[in-house]
Amino acid sequence: MVLTETIPPLAESSQPTTRLHLNSPYTFHGEPIASPLVNDMRKQMDSTEFEEQYYYINNTHRPITIMKRDGVAITIDHKHSYTCADFTVRRVMKLKGMALQTAVACLTSMTDLETEELSELKRCLCNVDYKSHSEATVMLDYVITPKDIADKGGTVYHYKLDLLVSTKPTPLTIMHPYSARFRNIGPFGNTTEYKHQEELNVKIRLVDHSPTACKKYINIAGKIFCLTPQKDAPASTITSKINGKRTEKVYSDYLEVFYSAKNDPELVNNFGVGHKRVSIEEAKESMALYDSYTDALNSGDVDMARREKLTQRLHDVEMLKTQNMLEKNRLEKEEMARKEAMAKQRHELEQLQATIAAQAAEQKQSQAALDAKLLQLENDRKILDMQRKAQDEALERERREHQEKINKLREDNEARIKNESLYWKDFYEMRSQVRKDTSDFTRFVPGLLIGVAGIAGAWMKFSSNSQAA
Repeated sequence: MVLTETIPPLAESSQPTTRLHLNSPYTFHGEPIASPLVNDMRKQMDSTEFEEQYYYINNTHRPITIMKRDGVAITIDHKHSYTCADFTVRRVMKLKGMALQTAVACLTSMTDLETEELSELKRCLCNVDYKSHSEATVMLDYVITPKDIADKGGTVYHYKLDLLVSTKPTPLTIMHPYSARFRNIGPFGNTTEYKHQEELNVKIRLVDHSPTACKKYINIAGKIFCLTPQKDAPASTITSKINGKRTEKVYSDYLEVFYSAKNDPELVNNFGVGHKRVSIEEAKESMALYDSYTDALNSGDVDMARREKLTQRLHDVEMLKTQNMLEKNRLEKEEMARKEAMAKQRHELEQLQATIAAQAAEQKQSQAALDAKLLQLENDRKILDMQRKAQDEALERERREHQEKINKLREDNEARIKNESLYWKDFYEMRSQVRKDTSDFTRFVPGLLIGVAGIAGAWMKFSSNSQAA
């Protein structure tokens, strides 16, 4: 039994739902082999636009027992896995046709997603172009770790799946928190050992398929009780096709009373729950069922009801007078406050106008001073322009004079350099000539000396020969 898990409130919906009963042609018990009914059902299942399947994968290395709201406990043996050691519930949804379009439209219109699974569904389906793809399949994994189960004492309730998960070996030790056995409820009240109870337990159910159905009231021992209308089907007439034939089923409006069978002396078997069904008109005649609280309170007494209505109307008139007086006082106070506000606004407006006039005069004086300042600045600018022009002209004259001096110096330097070049050219030509003459003389002197020496030798030889003779 779940003791530590916080159980959220039961989900309620105001939308009409179709309830299946034992006598409904859409409720099927068992599966007869090779019957036309089975083939028709399989065709219907193949042609459906929405299909949802759950796969339970146990890789926790120990058996896991699961239980849904119907109270059936199923133990799933573990399977070895190298990659996972958790208990996984895999939800596979297949959508096509209108089911896919409406799901995409619904998720697209959602701006505030409360759960992670809605975020995943929106991320998957909103990228599907249902105009190009005829169907889509979405798979969501809900993972429950062994630590999650151990932290809850071996049994945990998964609210999103509405599933009880337990590692306890005995299924009788666990119960789904919303199962009838856990809550000890049956068709009515507390059914635990009700066959031994002496009290008469009664439950009344009102079924009304009218679009304008409203609450009914019943008077029991002077106590008024309200009955909220319910529906067995979305409409009083449901048309469908079975085996290609058009069938029509009509759901009637009624009031049904459930009671403990032990308190019914007409029953031989007084175990269980008995019931009686009557139409709403019959209930109005035999069970003090009324359309309004006042009629139920007066038990259908018309005069009393009229007196009650008259008293109520007089009370409403007095209340209206009081409200009118209060409204008048409120309006007078608002008018006075409005006048005071207008006077205050008028005074503030006058002060604002005076402030604006003073600011305008001050601005005018400031503008006059600014204009005088601008005129002075303009005159100063003109004077500065004249001075700058005179300075520019003086600078230009100095520049021309300087340029003339530079040009004269350049010409003088060029003439001097040219004269020096000519001087040095003549100088080097003269030196070259002198050096040539010297070289020629140097070459002539040795020959001359040799000739002189030869002549001298010949002379000496001639002289010696002459003496010898």
